[in-house]
Amino acid sequence: MKSALNLKLASFTDIETILKLMPIYYEFDHLEFNEHNARNTLQEFLSTSEFGRLWLFHDESTNEPIGYMILTFSYSFEYGGREAFVDELFVLESHRGKGIGSKAIRLAQHECKALGMKALRLEVTKTNLSVLNLYQKLGFKDLGRSLLSYTV
Repeated sequence: MKSALNLKLASFTDIETILKLMPIYYEFDHLEFNEHNARNTLQEFLSTSEFGRLWLFHDESTNEPIGYMILTFSYSFEYGGREAFVDELFVLESHRGKGIGSKAIRLAQHECKALGMKALRLEVTKTNLSVLNLYQKLGFKDLGRSLLSYTV
């Protein structure tokens, strides 16, 4: 069943709400959450639109926050210009399977086209088959590469 959903561009007034959702996502994805770092990063990110966009999702019937998506911007020589990356996409478990992830990704795709981005990338755990299938249905392709990370 589809969910009545309100997606809004986040602002500084939404930081506390996002900080309540982030640890739930981080725990789900087995990531370490540091509230102090998250708060500082959110403040910096929201102060500079060139970094990307952050949307907060609310259930229209209750106006309760149910998730968020962070889209970051960079530059790619491979794609010949600016690109975006879905850095975080989270929906509360109670609202999954209702089309929210699809709607969020379509919003990101639309935003990328409007901003002249050349590519939209994301990452998914290979064992998360339902999400992997969703992304493939929305046009994403597995390029057969591994995303590696080095913390500076």
